[in-house]
Amino acid sequence: MLVRFFSFCLLVACFPIYTITAQPLLYTTANAHSHNDYEQPRPFTQAYDEQFGSIEADIFLVNRKLLVGHNPRDLTPARTLEQLYLLPLKAMVEKNHGYPYADKTRRLQLLIDVKSDSVKTLDALVTLLKHYHSIRMNHFIKIVVTGNRPGPEHYRDYPAFIWFDGRLNQQYTSSALARIALLSDNLNNYIKWKGEAPMDIEEHNKILSLVKKSHELKKPVRFWAIPDNRVGWREMEKLQVDYLNTDHIENLADFLSLENDSLQLLPFNRSIRSAGKVIRFGNPELQNHALDAAALGNSSVVIEDRYGIAAMAPIKNKILQRWSLLDDPKYQGYMSTSIQASKYLSKTVATGCDWYDEVSNNKIKIFFDGYSVLHLF
Repeated sequence: MLVRFFSFCLLVACFPIYTITAQPLLYTTANAHSHNDYEQPRPFTQAYDEQFGSIEADIFLVNRKLLVGHNPRDLTPARTLEQLYLLPLKAMVEKNHGYPYADKTRRLQLLIDVKSDSVKTLDALVTLLKHYHSIRMNHFIKIVVTGNRPGPEHYRDYPAFIWFDGRLNQQYTSSALARIALLSDNLNNYIKWKGEAPMDIEEHNKILSLVKKSHELKKPVRFWAIPDNRVGWREMEKLQVDYLNTDHIENLADFLSLENDSLQLLPFNRSIRSAGKVIRFGNPELQNHALDAAALGNSSVVIEDRYGIAAMAPIKNKILQRWSLLDDPKYQGYMSTSIQASKYLSKTVATGCDWYDEVSNNKIKIFFDGYSVLHLF
């Protein structure tokens, strides 16, 4: 059955109750930091789709262009800060009428890790950002420079839209502190804990005192080199660390959803623990889930979701092709609510599947040869 849907979210929106002077009372992905984000399969977009509060990009100045990568050998002319981050962010701000996210309570920190000469690279960044007024002058977006930075005495020499990342073990003048957006550090500089057991009380108190000192200065805290798993993230929450550092975007997003008791967990919510790999596709702003599935040839499956049907190769964790109600202007306001396999997956054979849409009276056929979808109509 297909029903008309309206613009509201069935998953209760949870505004991050967050201050920079104390522990977030409720951790959400607003407290998540995508470390070395450019190494993700989908830079920027993957963390953005999970509504991360902070996203990191390392940059080198090469032939007057800001290239993204961790090492010089990783750099390619096509992977620029502008292409991977600024242009997609600008598009989202325009789409959301001046806000980085559709949820107008959400903020975004873009942490720029400078790997080349601090002064020359930062000057090039300032010049580039002058072409992005909607980002540069946006009160919901902070551009924060880390890595190679000028001396703190020079922070005030830069435009107000440039912020800096400080270090927990460093003393700053009030002038420099006014330009610092957060305090970050390597956890290994302070303790030996590797996450194999609960942190002992001495190490816990050592880190907690650093966090409290930062909060007294009204600055949020981030540690890198933490155990990048549930043990590490949970320990950071106990220590009142504001940003949870991760290279595993979706794992942290799922962890935060499951930990958040204020979310209304619906039967089709992805927060339910999965027995295997979770594959995300479709529009992240819409509540969606799989209604039914049927086997195609060569270990592939066809999936009915709330807005259409998709062919997937599970071994490759890849969506091969998808047809959606949202692609047809006549049916953009509809979604499927039935979970009866016989109604939609009326015929399943070794290499193909029929799907019947009651509203549009369309029958969609999918055939698979073991490598790709041959027909979808």
